[in-house]
Amino acid sequence: MTIGEALKAERKRLGLSQSQMTGNLITKSHYSKIERGLFDIRTNDLLTILNLHNIDVVEFFKKISVTNQE
Repeated sequence: MTIGEALKAERKRLGLSQSQMTGNLITKSHYSKIERGLFDIRTNDLLTILNLHNIDVVEFFKKISVTNQE
């Protein structure tokens, strides 16, 4: 699972819209592209979103699979 896929799964689990998930941190358009894997998310923004919704950072990262992308 990618970071974008994991964010989308958490957002759906919480019943939030993309705008609600990000608050005023990043635009809905940019966030949508992150969920679809078109853009990367900055670490600080990711941690802020996770903290905003009380999502356990360690558990979140357990869902992420790391692959070598060229």
